[in-house]
Amino acid sequence: MRPRKSIIAAVTAALIGSANSALAATPAKQPNANPPVKVTAKQRGKSGKNKVTKTMNTAKKSTSIDSGLKKESTARTPKPEKNKAPLVESYLIEGKLEDGKLAVIEALSQNPKDDSLRFSLGVTQFIQTIERFAQDISYYGLRGTSEEGIQAPFLRIRLKPNQTSHPISYQDFRQIFERLQTGFSQADETLAQITDEKVQLRLRWGLIRLDLNGDGDPSDEEMLWRIYQRITRNDEFGQEDAENFSIKFDRGDVHWLRGYCNLLGSFCQMFLAYDSQQWFESSGHIVFAKVVSPYGFLTHGQSVRKLGGEQIDVTDLIAGIHNIHWEVKDPERLKAALLNLENVVEQSKISWNFIMAETDDDCEWLPNPRQTGVIPNVRVTEDMVKTWGDMMNQSGKVLRGELLVPFWRGERGEYGVNLRRVFLEPRTFDLVTWVQGTAAQPYLEKGHLAKGDAWKNVRDVFGNRYIGFAAWFN
Repeated sequence: MRPRKSIIAAVTAALIGSANSALAATPAKQPNANPPVKVTAKQRGKSGKNKVTKTMNTAKKSTSIDSGLKKESTARTPKPEKNKAPLVESYLIEGKLEDGKLAVIEALSQNPKDDSLRFSLGVTQFIQTIERFAQDISYYGLRGTSEEGIQAPFLRIRLKPNQTSHPISYQDFRQIFERLQTGFSQADETLAQITDEKVQLRLRWGLIRLDLNGDGDPSDEEMLWRIYQRITRNDEFGQEDAENFSIKFDRGDVHWLRGYCNLLGSFCQMFLAYDSQQWFESSGHIVFAKVVSPYGFLTHGQSVRKLGGEQIDVTDLIAGIHNIHWEVKDPERLKAALLNLENVVEQSKISWNFIMAETDDDCEWLPNPRQTGVIPNVRVTEDMVKTWGDMMNQSGKVLRGELLVPFWRGERGEYGVNLRRVFLEPRTFDLVTWVQGTAAQPYLEKGHLAKGDAWKNVRDVFGNRYIGFAAWFN
């Protein structure tokens, strides 16, 4: 695997991932903003566990890196008066996320107007959500984690294989996504309460320690900088670099993170809206080691044709595609998913409004054209911001039904798919017939079509790293 990520890009990838991102740099060394934190095994203690109840995201409507560069350049020197570590940082570094969350909640009860504490809480809730997801899939023994870990769009997590995996039923599988959606919703609700336009949160991101396998001991190997090092196979970046590397998140980043909460939450809502039990029970063994299923014969004994050296039959893959024929189970979740996606567009606009108004230049996560970001040799230009805004504007019109998605069959330009109606008037989702085009027939209309120019402009302006920039810009 090629080394492709910066500590932040990789950490973002380790937390939320990116779809074939192509931005990633080894971060530049920074002056020591905070003294190194030495953590012993005894200090780490047990990592708190979230007790999450099943809830449904009502998705309040509101105002929504990889890279491939080498370690060089230097980032902005933090000003001494701004270097006091936030309350939550020591907890994140020790891997005590639940304790950190509770400490911030207690501090907020004493200082309810302190939006920096509220920012800390939202970030911690987001990270906890990813940690819990990693623990879930480790507990149930996700296949294919020995080398590359999870390699999926918007999700890239490195996990060691679980030799004592537990059986997983369809209901267990759904509950994983219910917890994931609930966590993103809670983080978004917390961040939505921030009103201070000058709110800031400075963190040494690479030192954050997670309990990915759920053993209660967030080890040194589960520090984000080490995850980055293993994913990229980049031995140049070490402990000292991580201790000296910090990012100052500000108000624009609040909305950037809210955009991601809504984006990832929408995926969960869409999956949970449908009944996929037959698909899971006939094909779940492709993904998990021990699936509770009436088709136990699929995992042992004779096979039709093995796929390479894998324990998977090629017919299992074919059946997996064929069985993506999902009946609608909860249409309200599709309405919530649509609202999530509309919020992604809105949060992106608000985020860039705040970013473009910034006049400082201090360890910026997402810089404007006048600033220097923490990712060296990656500059944001006026054309990039404008082009991204144009694409998000068109995406918003598609979600509102004002523009139609061009239909891929029949006469070019004659009909389009009303994507809004797909969410509000759901029918059985069949992957094959959607690709073929017949499943789109109920949603075909004549009207103004979305143009491919917006996405083409993104590719032209951002170059061959446009996917990485898209994941970064949100």
